[in-house]
Amino acid sequence: MPPLRDHPAKSILKAISWRIIGTIDTMIISYLLTGRLVIALSIGSIEVFTKMILYYFHERAWEYFPQQKLRFPFLFSGFFRFIQRAKS
Repeated sequence: MPPLRDHPAKSILKAISWRIIGTIDTMIISYLLTGRLVIALSIGSIEVFTKMILYYFHERAWEYFPQQKLRFPFLFSGFFRFIQRAKS
């Protein structure tokens, strides 16, 4: 029986919840570095969308790895299988 996989919708919800936390962090750091609220909010508003998209694809890429203990060489073989599937 193949291992169970998370539904893509779960990955989307995880991406959104994580981005809320990450964007608040980015805005705080941006404000501390620049001292300008408008710049901090601008950086955070752009970053929230780019990071959600990147996280979703990162999460989906991990679904290609079997649900077993990963060993270092296995990690690379799984990565190359993912790349080959993405090309086809």
